Amino acid sequence: MHCVIFPHLQERRKEAEAIAREAVEVHGVMKDLSGLVHEQGEVINKVEENVTSSRDTVVKANQELEQAAAYQRSYRKKCCFFWIIFLIVVGIAAAIIVPIVIKASQDSNSK
Repeated sequence: MHCVIFPHLQERRKEAEAIAREAVEVHGVMKDLSGLVHEQGEVINKVEENVTSSRDTVVKANQELEQAAAYQRSYRKKCCFFWIIFLIVVGIAAAIIVPIVIKASQDSNSK
């Protein structure tokens, strides 16, 4: 009976050693996996920071575009106002100068 138990114990010991080796392998795989998850977490954090930064930049750019549009509208109004004033001044000058020129022309023709 002693011979029958001993081979059975050796087989159990080999199985236990195989399980221990596999456990070490599983531990190594889990350790590698943990490292990869940690690295990916850092990458995800950087992506999140970049997205937040991009969002802030876009918001600021939109504000600047709105301000530029307001400046452009103001510039157009000023430009139109300038041309209206210019045309009024030219019209007044023409209204003053044309009768003088016509009168001078008539005076020189009558002499």
